[in-house]
Amino acid sequence: MISPDKIRLALHGNGFLITGYKPNASENELLRNTASQMQMTLEEALLDPEFYTNLGYDGIRSVHDLNNEFSFTGLLLDKSAKVELFKNGRKKKTFKTNDILQINTLFPSIETSTDAFELALAAPDSIFFIEKTVGTIFNSTFTVPRFDYETLSLTIDKIKYNHTDFCNLVSDIRYKGEMISKVNTDTLVISQQVITAKNFEELYQKMK
Repeated sequence: MISPDKIRLALHGNGFLITGYKPNASENELLRNTASQMQMTLEEALLDPEFYTNLGYDGIRSVHDLNNEFSFTGLLLDKSAKVELFKNGRKKKTFKTNDILQINTLFPSIETSTDAFELALAAPDSIFFIEKTVGTIFNSTFTVPRFDYETLSLTIDKIKYNHTDFCNLVSDIRYKGEMISKVNTDTLVISQQVITAKNFEELYQKMK
């Protein structure tokens, strides 16, 4: 009897989260007035715990309580990104950004599917929350009767701004069409930032 294959997948590098929030008109006015009273920009105030005490509104105790417009998170495909595949305790394959995005490769190293989102389509009064982490972004172990590498695929979220690339993220992994659940991560938050859609152009230019 053939023993089942134990597979472990690990994604290492920089994690990236971007979430868009859209406060309603009354919330927007309250947020801006309170930030002004504290002599802070709205972007600064939304990361300050004291701001929510001064706000005096039980419905908003953090930026994440605002109406969620969109959210994307995953492994940032930069120079440090690495996807490792282990089979029965042995490392079998390592994929880096060029392999995943199929840059300078004649044939795909791994199957991918892509989703695209245009940040410029967000409402003008939207608020973006951005968090960067570093470490093991995704780690999962599963067992299958016989592992078929050809049916493993990565989902790539292509985030754009004004039709040009802002970032590419590995958002999930699928095996035979089924999403593989993330078991645990080991990451360190290195930065958090809030920026309004109006001011996003400046951030985009810095990240290019």
